[in-house]
Amino acid sequence: MRVRRAARVNGRAVWVGGVRATIEVNNVGRRMTPHRRRMRELEASRRLQSDLRGLIDSHPGTVPSVAVAEAFERCGALLPPESDLLRQLARLSQGLKSRSAAYIGEESIRRVIGSLRERSDKLSSRIETRDARLRQKR
Repeated sequence: MRVRRAARVNGRAVWVGGVRATIEVNNVGRRMTPHRRRMRELEASRRLQSDLRGLIDSHPGTVPSVAVAEAFERCGALLPPESDLLRQLARLSQGLKSRSAAYIGEESIRRVIGSLRERSDKLSSRIETRDARLRQKR
């Protein structure tokens, strides 16, 4: 028999699916579960990959640093403030805006896309595994 306990959020007990859970607050003040946060990170990562590919296609060879920084900021706007990915994107965007080089080589952006794809694949496999376990319990 499972002991049911409530999590404390802002001084109140919160129940999620009968188990203890930490609830985060997203950008507009609504409550967000860790699963929903991970889904948002996955969506933002995939959107960023698409945006960066579009920049490479429209600027073959070199891409303006400001355009890449704006892509990071656009995709970061989808994320909750607690997200590690948001902090990484903000740091990268700030670094791109403050650097002296006006353009970034296509290969550098392709490496970023590759690392984002790897991270997205790992995250999506964890999410799919979790969802499969939940479907079996139902």
